[in-house]
Amino acid sequence: ESVRSLKDRQPKEIKKFRNICGRLVNDERVQAFIVFLIVANAIMMGVATFDFVTEDPEVLEIFEKIDMAFLYIFTIELALQFIYHLWHLFTNGWLLFDFIIIMMSWIFSDVQIIRAFRIF
Repeated sequence: ESVRSLKDRQPKEIKKFRNICGRLVNDERVQAFIVFLIVANAIMMGVATFDFVTEDPEVLEIFEKIDMAFLYIFTIELALQFIYHLWHLFTNGWLLFDFIIIMMSWIFSDVQIIRAFRIF
């Protein structure tokens, strides 16, 4: 069966929930906030390469916790997109790219270069 026919057979409560998720995550204010977080994450990742961060375990731990907070937020945003779009998420180039980068960030959380792709 096609994805479209499966979506049509959903109970109206599920459709309503999916639409609420879609309106929330695609609201221009939420998207502006996500862009702000992407820029802040990029700046933090750049600053994290400085000696005062890399050579101080306490500061490095703070930066790592902040980086994980960004990853949690980006994961929640992606989950809301998936709830709204279902499998159609994978037909949108940007959302597919986002999915790949976020999944790779979780899988290779110790590899800085993968996390750097989240700034795109």
